[in-house]
Amino acid sequence: MNKIKSHTPLNIPSNKDQFEDVSFVNGMSEYQLKVLIKRLWQNLMALANAFDDRRDDVPKIIDKILNAQKWTEKDISDRYYYGVYSDFIIKYDTLNNIFTLLDRYTSIPISEPFKAVTITEAKIAKQERKK
Repeated sequence: MNKIKSHTPLNIPSNKDQFEDVSFVNGMSEYQLKVLIKRLWQNLMALANAFDDRRDDVPKIIDKILNAQKWTEKDISDRYYYGVYSDFIIKYDTLNNIFTLLDRYTSIPISEPFKAVTITEAKIAKQERKK
């Protein structure tokens, strides 16, 4: 008896509109669809390039999508990053762009969170303080 290694889906037709999320494509000509795909492709590449200097996970995922590869949520970097300095844990929240100082031994916040700034923003703030 031969054992089936993997199943093959039957693809039984359903009445569900496969394009209900993008129903606007139903009335588009072939040329319009080609232009739409081209522009979506260009926008995804531009988005990947914009993220290159900011985050390394997002452009990698976009590249996987453009190369018809699979990706999972594990490919996305974590929201929080931690560092240890002296008796403090430094917690960085990438979503809200804030730092929080925590006690190294109890992990209890020892101060109010403060906003992270770019080096350019820090230099501008320093110049404004001098005035």
